[in-house]
Amino acid sequence: GSAEGPSRSLSTTEPPSGGTVPPSPGASGRRSTSLGSRTRIKTLNPATVSDNSRFFEGVESRVPKHVLTQGIGTILEARHLILMAWGKAKAHAVAACVEGPITSMVPASALQLHPHTTVVVDEAAAQHLRLSDLYRATYAAKPSWQRI
Repeated sequence: GSAEGPSRSLSTTEPPSGGTVPPSPGASGRRSTSLGSRTRIKTLNPATVSDNSRFFEGVESRVPKHVLTQGIGTILEARHLILMAWGKAKAHAVAACVEGPITSMVPASALQLHPHTTVVVDEAAAQHLRLSDLYRATYAAKPSWQRI
């Protein structure tokens, strides 16, 4: 059966939660996914298993090799999406997601297609946004009922 049904029945809040794993050295370009993908079981690549071993006392054999992941198509069905990122290590990813082209090589760039996406970042994560002054001015001008 599909993993879609169980994930929908377990989800009681909007938006669906999700996360990103920092790319490992040399893992550039390995994060591609279909922008229409659905919730499914995925097999982790060796670089991701290695990266995640830090959560398992550094022992790769303890890292799960399969995960349940929400697909971009599933995520885009939420009423409201919230992207949160902190720190300079996320700055390039935030800029690619918010201001870059919509591409399967940056799956989070599909959030640009959603009618109600809120991006919450600190200054370090925002450092590569070319239009950060415009974003700040736009947020400052919003009426209070339109803010998060």
